[in-house]
Amino acid sequence: MEDTKLPKLNSLIKKIKSDYPHIKIKESDLSHWSSKSETVFIDPNEDEPEWILLHELSHGILGHSGFEKDIELLKIERDAWEYAKKVLSPKYKIKIDEDYVQDQLDTYRDWLHKKSLCPICEANGIETKKNEYHCPICNNSWNTNTGTQKQIRRYKIK
Repeated sequence: MEDTKLPKLNSLIKKIKSDYPHIKIKESDLSHWSSKSETVFIDPNEDEPEWILLHELSHGILGHSGFEKDIELLKIERDAWEYAKKVLSPKYKIKIDEDYVQDQLDTYRDWLHKKSLCPICEANGIETKKNEYHCPICNNSWNTNTGTQKQIRRYKIK
C-alpha cells in the first residue's frame, strides 16, 4: 500500500466514527460488514480501501443483516454501492468510480451464475429454497454450499 493511502484512510475512519458512533470499524484481512457486532471490518491493503469502507458502512446504515436466497445478495450489494455513491461519497468528498463498482458487482453476478448452473445439463436453474436449485430443463435438483469466499460446490439431490 502506498504511504499516502493510510493517512487518508485513517482520516476517513475518524470522520465516520464521529458521524456513526454506534458502528465500530476494525482492521481485518477481509473487508466485510458484520451485523451481529455492528462492525465494519476493513482491509487497508485493498486497492481502494476508502471506497470499500464506504460500501461496507452502507451495509450497516441500511441495516443489512443477511439474505434468504442468493439473488437477494446481489440486490443488497447493489443497494450498498448505490448508497455509498449517492449519499456517502458526496458527504465525504470521495468519488467512487462506476467501473470499479460494476467490477465488484460482477463478482456477485458471476457467483450467482455459477451456483445456478445445472450440474447435469448446464442450464440455469432456479433457487427454490436457500441453497437449493431446480433445473426447468432436465428436472434435476441440487444443493450448493454457502458463502461467497469459497469455491462453489453443487451436490445433486437424490
